Amino acid sequence: MKFCCFCSLGWRPNGGRFRGPGWRGWRQSSQQAASSEASVRPVPDQNRAASFIQAVVRGNKVRAAIKALMAQKQSQREEEQIREKYEHETPQEHKQSEDAALKIQSIFRGHHSREEVAELRVEVRTTTRATTRTKSINEREVLRQINDYSVSALLGKGSFGIVYKAKHAPTKQVRAIKVLTRSVLRRKRMGKGTAYDSVLREIVVMKHIWHPNVVRLFEVIDDPEHDELYLVMEFVDGGDLLEPIKKKKFTNEDTLRRWMRDSVMGLEHLHNSGVCHRDIKPENILWDKKAKRAKLADFGVSTLCGQGRAGDYVKASHGTPLFFAPEMSGDDKTGARVYSGKAADCWALGVCLYMWMYLKAPFEAPTVHMLLELIRESEVVYPTHVYKASDSLMELLRGLLQQKPIQRLRVKDMRCAFSRTHSRPHPAMRLSTPRSRPCNPTGETTSSPILARKSCRLTRISQRARWRGTS
Repeated sequence: MKFCCFCSLGWRPNGGRFRGPGWRGWRQSSQQAASSEASVRPVPDQNRAASFIQAVVRGNKVRAAIKALMAQKQSQREEEQIREKYEHETPQEHKQSEDAALKIQSIFRGHHSREEVAELRVEVRTTTRATTRTKSINEREVLRQINDYSVSALLGKGSFGIVYKAKHAPTKQVRAIKVLTRSVLRRKRMGKGTAYDSVLREIVVMKHIWHPNVVRLFEVIDDPEHDELYLVMEFVDGGDLLEPIKKKKFTNEDTLRRWMRDSVMGLEHLHNSGVCHRDIKPENILWDKKAKRAKLADFGVSTLCGQGRAGDYVKASHGTPLFFAPEMSGDDKTGARVYSGKAADCWALGVCLYMWMYLKAPFEAPTVHMLLELIRESEVVYPTHVYKASDSLMELLRGLLQQKPIQRLRVKDMRCAFSRTHSRPHPAMRLSTPRSRPCNPTGETTSSPILARKSCRLTRISQRARWRGTS
């Protein structure tokens, strides 16, 4: 086919002619090509938009990197704060802590010592008149003064009340005041009673105890004309010992021994005073930052024990299911089955030590029923690869988490591990030199003084049972 170079006219081979695009068609085709090229090439506005998106993407990456760096620094800062709060202790302070524990134990152990302590104990005052003063802040009435106490700050809010920080004007001592509302407490059901009954029980229990490792109650302001009930208690500024578990921070063994030493001393005083705590958990163990001492708190479900061999036997299961002992986790619907409250406290203390070491509970389940079934039927698993503990600490943990209460360590058994008597040189919960004692029923030797003494007690019990059976 032939074409004309000017007008693009072509001839067919058979002589027929057809009209090509011509000048007008070429111009239109060139305009279409230019428009398509313009559509591909970005305009200045689109250039600015693309550069803006690229800057945003780069900014997000930079911000993410900065955020990750800040989170890492915050984690390091929190770890340093925890280390400084609990673990920072010079050798001189460590010696002072040991001497203080030795002095406390020498005072609060023995019948004569308890009688002297009872004479030195400050009685809890009961005031039947409350004079309060409030201040309007942002259209809200804020408490500012209660009798001789000037309220300075809000410490926290709970399901039943509010806790304020206050200063006693005559003595200039800082106290914590818990404000409870009677009408609210009477509407809250707890077991067979109300929350108000629980508060009254807590007041009765705290009037019986007075120990450096237990949060003290100083005054009860109970005015019949007011709906509020005020409890003036000891101010502890270090928070609770659940903080390291929340932040997933491991604690060194010396600090764990100090926490356990203080908890055992406080628990020993409770049991000697005829009180079962029944709700021991890291949240209810407070840390006194000034005195560097752990204190037991929250006696809302505690109970007074009777005298005698089975005086600490209780029926109802109160407290937190995660810390229930196996004997508390049965399927008894009648409530006739009883268990030892003191042995249950020792189990709960062992669960606290387990959580401090491994940052998790020994048993976990999606429902309470499944959790109680696990506690009742399963054995405790110790992930030793997570936390490298000494043999003495592992022995203490296994002794506290024994399934059978008769095989579980008692407070008096833990005195071997927590050496706090004058006859031992190290009162800061250190085991003595392991000795071999053939005291268990099988005749095998044990290298641990705790298990040896425990096996001796079980041997005597079994021999006494056989003697009664033969007679």
